[in-house]
Amino acid sequence: MTIRVEPMRAEDCSEVADFLVMAMPDDWRTSSPADETQLKRVLAASGAVVILAHDSGNIVGLASGWFLPTVTGQGDMVMLDELL
Repeated sequence: MTIRVEPMRAEDCSEVADFLVMAMPDDWRTSSPADETQLKRVLAASGAVVILAHDSGNIVGLASGWFLPTVTGQGDMVMLDELL
């Protein structure tokens, strides 16, 4: 197994939506399946970070969060919000 990790791109939205439907239990989802429009909103948000893990061309994992400046650290940080 060789895992490739890369940032999510707008072209990945359809495949990510399919992955989320498969990866999330039915009782965790809202009344509708994952939506490409929502994924594009996340990508367009200032500070949003989404990283995908691929194996043999298929998405096998996703991490999303936010890139934020710090007050005391005098730099930047990423807060992890979702990990699948």
